[in-house]
Amino acid sequence: MTESFSARKHMQDLVDKGWMRSTSQPNVIYHPQDYSLRVRYNQLTDTLSISPELEQRIDLIILTKPSQSKVFKR
Repeated sequence: MTESFSARKHMQDLVDKGWMRSTSQPNVIYHPQDYSLRVRYNQLTDTLSISPELEQRIDLIILTKPSQSKVFKR
């Protein structure tokens, strides 16, 4: 059985991993080393939105298969 995604649980998981809650906006968390990397939780829709800076960082991630080398070779 697969577990359904919960935005609220994901927010708590990020806080447990060191992300910080905003003091002025409790539904916003940010990365402790780069405050421009933010995630906002919408309680009404149980959804997350991310800052443009975080979106840019995520776009840089290249997914690889577990069997594929993670080392880039020219």
